[in-house]
Amino acid sequence: MGKRGYFFTLDAFIAMGILAAGLGVFFLSQLSVEDTAQPEFFSQDIIEVFSTTDLKSVNNRYIDEHVISGNITNKDNTILEQIGEYYHTGKMGEAQNLTINLTYNLVPSQYNFEIWFNGELLQRRGVLTDKTPGLSSSKAMITGIINRSVFWGPYKAEVRVWQ
Repeated sequence: MGKRGYFFTLDAFIAMGILAAGLGVFFLSQLSVEDTAQPEFFSQDIIEVFSTTDLKSVNNRYIDEHVISGNITNKDNTILEQIGEYYHTGKMGEAQNLTINLTYNLVPSQYNFEIWFNGELLQRRGVLTDKTPGLSSSKAMITGIINRSVFWGPYKAEVRVWQ
């Protein structure tokens, strides 16, 4: 009876060792999985902020200067609506400058991103290739009115973020 108890106890310890080794390998393998959640949140957040934040809510010297100079006529426009107005009136340089100015400190430097408006690149930080891991994209449709008389759109805005 004593040898049988010794055998079952030894068998139990070996089984626990195998289970512990298996769990260790499993959890270590999970550490190397690339996290794509953060770029996904950033792409969604940028689209959300740009499509819901009106210009009068943004404390930005660049916007204030353009209101004074007359380039921005409606501070009730959202950021994307203003980009769309610039796009519709052929002022792509202004749309790019506004985008660059507003995203300068918005996305942390370890993330790369592109902002597209109706198929045209407004801003890029980093190089996007076919093999870029962790790419996340968010899109929105934008329409607007210029001076309460000229309807424009719909245009597609897209933000791509990756590490």
